[in-house]
Amino acid sequence: MPLDGVTPWTARRECAVSGVMEPMTVMNERASEERRFWDRFAPRYDRFMARFAGVYSQLGDRIQLELDSNDRVLEIATGTGLIALEISRYVSAVTAIDISEPMIQVARGKARSPNIKNVDFQVEDAYALSFEDEQFDVCLIVNALHVMQQPDVVLREARRVLKPAGRLIAPTYCHGQNGKSRVVSRLMGLFGFKVYSRFSIRSYSDALTANGFHITDLHVFAGTPPLACPMAEKQSH
Repeated sequence: MPLDGVTPWTARRECAVSGVMEPMTVMNERASEERRFWDRFAPRYDRFMARFAGVYSQLGDRIQLELDSNDRVLEIATGTGLIALEISRYVSAVTAIDISEPMIQVARGKARSPNIKNVDFQVEDAYALSFEDEQFDVCLIVNALHVMQQPDVVLREARRVLKPAGRLIAPTYCHGQNGKSRVVSRLMGLFGFKVYSRFSIRSYSDALTANGFHITDLHVFAGTPPLACPMAEKQSH
């Protein structure tokens, strides 16, 4: 359910991190830090993303090929809804979440103009989703895991809410792939854009496998850093 105006941790008061329950105070500090950053970034997010229009167009084409008209899709870290609104025409329903209420407000405004009815934008914390188990056919996490403090927790939550054999589509910039990419990553940090996980393509693939996903396809968009775009299925225990 939507968490507008409510601290996301009321949905789940504890979160498993590497098998250990993380104290609620630590989680609240993490959530507050992430929310402050993305709240401030919301007014200029679309202008920032415009510089990546070319690669996002290609990315959208690849994502579209993986979708079915009957799919119920969850997008984690939707931002202002760029991907959610684009894919809405190809699927049954999209639930798109973000920790930032200003981001979600922008996204909802975009959906009203073309009168898109099958996208539900909600304020949620990806580390503690309020959804029941096995609700979605597809989970999208587009260019977000590397800027999340604990991507393993988010991947486990994504796996939990996916139906058996549900699909994960999680393109992610691999800031640890080579020297140039690591330099770019550190420069981003100087401007306040923190990269918490400097994945290589191999270590990112390993992270998906370790958190219960089987990679069925992996496409890499060249760049500095490169963008790894895996398609994966939820594995049974």
